[in-house]
Order: sequence, then structure tokens, then C-alpha cells
Amino acid sequence: MSRWSKAAQFKKILAFALMLAGFVCLAWTVWPLPQKSQTLTLTGPAADMMDEAQRQAAAGIKSWRITVQKPSFLRIDEATRVSLTVEAVPDPSQALLEPQYQLEAEARCDLVGMQHTPLGDIQTALLPGDTLHFDWQVTASQPGSVTGVVWFYLDFVPLPGSQAKVLPPLPLSAQEITLRSVSLAGMNVAQARLLGLIGLISGFGLLAVKL
Repeated sequence: MSRWSKAAQFKKILAFALMLAGFVCLAWTVWPLPQKSQTLTLTGPAADMMDEAQRQAAAGIKSWRITVQKPSFLRIDEATRVSLTVEAVPDPSQALLEPQYQLEAEARCDLVGMQHTPLGDIQTALLPGDTLHFDWQVTASQPGSVTGVVWFYLDFVPLPGSQAKVLPPLPLSAQEITLRSVSLAGMNVAQARLLGLIGLISGFGLLAVKL
């Protein structure tokens, strides 16, 4: 085998190696994150957690289905989402003729060690039969695992003109979550994407060069 043919063969091997490395890097940055969910179902409606006034205010709701969804892992410096879905299953037989309270749903994500927004409590009005969605954008700056809690509360807001007493918020669920962030050989998404492009361009460039 001549010196030129050996050089051409080495060039091809190097070009394909660069393209393969580039493809792996780019694939890692765009591969869909697998999702995990955990669901809590409360019935009654969670009557054992409520006093009499709270039970009357929430009597139109037969049960709760509270689901937290999160990624199995996340790539560092890439925004992803943690979500909470609350289904308030109605109980028509227990509809209130003269409601004294406006029910409000309140959710919060406590997550120390990762950036997440929005911070604090998220509140929205709630009616029997509603399905509510709460979302938090989460970003990790370094590899590792953190544990947090996704909270869901029920608020009882006295209607204008009613004589109802002020009731404290009722925590219906506190679901613990663990988020694991990973890197690719110490690289974040932007760095892996850049290296992937460089690898592909360099590999194609080598193949185009004639010895």
C-alpha cells in the first residue's frame, strides 16, 4: 500500500470519527427527555382533612386527582418543565344552593438547588369539574440531584356580602420530586451543540479534501 493510499485511508477514518462524535453530541442535545408522573387521588372530598365549614364549602367536589409530571432527567443549562394537573371531579348530588365561599386553587413548587419560575404561590379560581394546570420552568446549572416538593392548597374565600368566617388554606397534597441533571463529558447543551456542529463540518470538510 502506497504512502498516499494510507494517508487517504487515515483521512477517511478521521473524518468518519469526527462526524460520529458530532452526531452523538447533537443527538444528545435534542433527544426528547423521558417523563415521569405521580398521581394522588383524594375522595370524600378529602373530608378527613377538613373541618365542618371546609367540608360544606367543598361539598360539590366528589374527589381530587392530583398529578405531578417531571422529566426523568434534565440537561444542564436547558430549561425544562415540571407540571401539576388538578382535576376536581364534581358531585352533582351535593351541589350547594347558597354557596358562602369561592374556592381557589393554590400551588407552589419548593425546589432548592435549581432555578425555577414562577416563584411563590400560583392562585386561580376553582369550580367543581375544573381541570387546572400549573407549570414551572426549571433549569440546572450543574450536574447532580435535588429534591423538592410540589404543594397544592385549597383556599376558601368568603363571597362578598356573606357572613362566612375566614378559613385557613387547606394543604391537600405535598408530593416530593427528585430532579437529576446531567452533562455530556462536562458540557452543557450549548457547548455540546457547538462541538457537534464543529465535528460534522470538520468531518465533511476532510472528506471533500483530495490528497
